Amino acid sequence: VIITICGDGTSIALTVIFKGAGYQTSWVQDNPLNASIGYSKKGYTTGKIGAKWIKQLDAQTKDKAYGHWRLLPVDGHTSHYTKAFLDYTHAHQIVIICYPSHSTHIYQGLNVIIFSILKQCWSQARDKYELKTGEKVSKSNFLSSYGKAHLTALTAENIKAAFCKTGVIPFDRTVIHVETMVPSQTSLTQVYLPFQPPSPVQAVMHLLQARAVSQ
Repeated sequence: VIITICGDGTSIALTVIFKGAGYQTSWVQDNPLNASIGYSKKGYTTGKIGAKWIKQLDAQTKDKAYGHWRLLPVDGHTSHYTKAFLDYTHAHQIVIICYPSHSTHIYQGLNVIIFSILKQCWSQARDKYELKTGEKVSKSNFLSSYGKAHLTALTAENIKAAFCKTGVIPFDRTVIHVETMVPSQTSLTQVYLPFQPPSPVQAVMHLLQARAVSQ
């Protein structure tokens, strides 16, 4: 599921990637969110899918941009950095910035706010659907069972909170504290080996530990 939220409290149409070798018409039955459906061999986003997705984002956001450039923060997935993807964004006034590695839990509004709410809503919707119908959620009924959870979680209030909590809109660099980004001293300075290293190695280890603590 590819979810994209906008700073004005809206979201663009959902994109769902199913695992499969070919397209199945049963996947689009009862599609209350009017989601775009794609597939890949492993069920993951590919460069080809990413190139198609960016065109959908452009089509659904360009009018409200009123001719201004749009900012699109993304994670480090390779589908965001293909030549086709970047050529399209440059030609259509979309600026791409990448979150630092291992930091989406701090900077990305979806991770900080939306996904936890959506996870709870989806769990409830799935259980309710299976109890009511006696069927397990599958590819052919996923969209209908997921739809209500998506709409419940992605409210304008929650979306705006995601941008606010991460200091994007309104812009506030003080939201992210320096202490939040400090690496764990425990994991950096404590090393346990199943054998006793030679003395020179021990000396270097102690030196590195002392330096890490002093920093």
